[in-house]
Amino acid sequence: MALADRLGNVAEASRLSGVSRDTIYRHRRLFKEGGIDALKRQETPDRHHKNCTDRAIEEIVIEFSLANPHLGQSKVSRLLKSERNVDIHASGVRNV
Repeated sequence: MALADRLGNVAEASRLSGVSRDTIYRHRRLFKEGGIDALKRQETPDRHHKNCTDRAIEEIVIEFSLANPHLGQSKVSRLLKSERNVDIHASGVRNV
């Protein structure tokens, strides 16, 4: 932003700094609206997507997989269903 201000040309500052013009304009807008704090990265809370596997089931799958590293996802899925009454598809095991 300082380079763009000094040159008076956003396109030239973009070429020299390797940053897109859109980024320079977005940073200027953020700086104008919220000062230097608006430019800092915002930490997002740890959200669990609604379609993801429940954390409790994830923990069980991880624990079981670590105890049985030689098993594939299909076998883990079948054994979890029979031994621990956890219903998870093989692709769900793979995603965990």
